[in-house]
Amino acid sequence: MTRLAQVQLTCPNCHRTFATTVEQILDQSRDPTAKARLLSGQLNFVVCPACGFQGALNIPLLYHDPEKELALIFLPMEMGTSDLERQQMIGNLTNRLMSQIPPEQRKGYLLQPKTFFSMESLVKEVLAADGITQEMLEAQQKKVELIETLRQQANDPLALAATIGEHQDLLDEEFFYLLAMAIESYEAQGHPTEDLKKVQAKLLETTPTGQQLKARRDVMETFLKNPTRESLLEGLLSTEDEATREMLIAAGRPLLDYSFFQALTHRIESSEDEAERERLLALRKQVMELRDRVDARAQAALNAKARFLQELLNSPDPIALARQRLHEVDDTFFSVLTLNIQRAQAVGDRRVVEHLTWLGNALLGLLEESAPPEIRLINRLMEAQESEWDAILEREAGLVNEELAALADRLAEGMEETNNAVAERLHAIATRVRSRAQALSR
Repeated sequence: MTRLAQVQLTCPNCHRTFATTVEQILDQSRDPTAKARLLSGQLNFVVCPACGFQGALNIPLLYHDPEKELALIFLPMEMGTSDLERQQMIGNLTNRLMSQIPPEQRKGYLLQPKTFFSMESLVKEVLAADGITQEMLEAQQKKVELIETLRQQANDPLALAATIGEHQDLLDEEFFYLLAMAIESYEAQGHPTEDLKKVQAKLLETTPTGQQLKARRDVMETFLKNPTRESLLEGLLSTEDEATREMLIAAGRPLLDYSFFQALTHRIESSEDEAERERLLALRKQVMELRDRVDARAQAALNAKARFLQELLNSPDPIALARQRLHEVDDTFFSVLTLNIQRAQAVGDRRVVEHLTWLGNALLGLLEESAPPEIRLINRLMEAQESEWDAILEREAGLVNEELAALADRLAEGMEETNNAVAERLHAIATRVRSRAQALSR
């Protein structure tokens, strides 16, 4: 389990003093989420309870991964005025790690931890142990820079086509993933995304990887519009791409039951074409393998969320711990939390039900608190009666503009296929925001 420590901090913004918990020992063997927190940049991220100022603390820490025999210490240059003080800090962190490891598991590398004076260099060492080289990192940076170049050329067809032609080697699946993340980031911050979406559409139409991804998207959309055993089987038959098949199986996992395999077996047995019969047999085998892979991944995710829930319940300050690992509070986590509430209700354990319910409400509050102000305002409008909208918008006049309305419309578009009622309400909010923005500008 990751070790937490209580510290007193002075906010650099309002100068108030407050207590918080920090992580200084990250042991990947005891906490499989340790690496994810390290790489996400959200480690020891704190929020001042007085003014809301937030940022990551620059404090010493030790990262341990016994599988790769890594013992890495981050020691900020400003920590320790002498070499002796720095060595004492290293020794303290190492001893704390050793104390939680059984004697028979202690190895020599633990006595000679590598020291880094910047978090960036430590992260690079962790990535290198995963086979991610400096060259790979530099290639990713080139893709990020290319996305910005293409965004600037979105309305210049000739320049856009030329740049795409010159950089075909960078336009792989990772590039499209980074582009999608850039669009998502722009939307979350309320920035216009039209230029990036133009670039995305152009690349999907004109590049080999884009065409493959577009075909994958089309197969998925066709299935999701009519998710049945028959449409799942047709989707699997329509593509030979393993990644697309795995996505279909993940989306339609509940449909992979006895009836599904019975229908597939019937097709195999009734096929008179030997080549088609062999293709169907290979498909059945692959579907079973991919199903098992999807199930194992889902179970691992559930186990990780269950461990995190237990850590919160055992923590003397679960809210502080949740703030540090808020990226782990997602739909899967709330599914695990709900399941635990239902189990406690089934055995009549009212105390546990009340505690878990309190925790769930507190975590929802943290998620709301961490959202951008525009998202928080839209959420308030979603929860309020329509008759209350004008009063809410009047109180938040500084946020009422075309950007807020456009954000509500984009959120609505993302919900149109899964929840039409929510989409309609978001569009109604966008319309009301535009009306109020026009009134305020007069």
